[in-house]
Amino acid sequence: MATRLKMTGFARFFIFLLIAAPLIYSGVSIYNGDHPLDAVKKDFGIDLRGGSNSSDDISKEDLNPSKGNDDQTKLIKFLREKNEQLEMENEELKAKLKQLEGGY
Repeated sequence: MATRLKMTGFARFFIFLLIAAPLIYSGVSIYNGDHPLDAVKKDFGIDLRGGSNSSDDISKEDLNPSKGNDDQTKLIKFLREKNEQLEMENEELKAKLKQLEGGY
């Protein structure tokens, strides 16, 4: 007859958490209307679908470097235009901030 291993209370609690925590996390994700694996991927920053929430998305073909120089130049042009747009927005916000700070 094999001897039974004795476990401390903390070891039992730790094993319980190893089993219960993922189940609870999955249950909460399902309750909130999310898919549990999607929630985990989002929490860890894993994006296998390549999707983006931006309003001016770039298709996957635009990002494929094997298409040739024409697509790469389109991508570079798009990114430069977006950069200029964001810089202009940044300058406008800085001006508004200075105006609000000077209004006191």
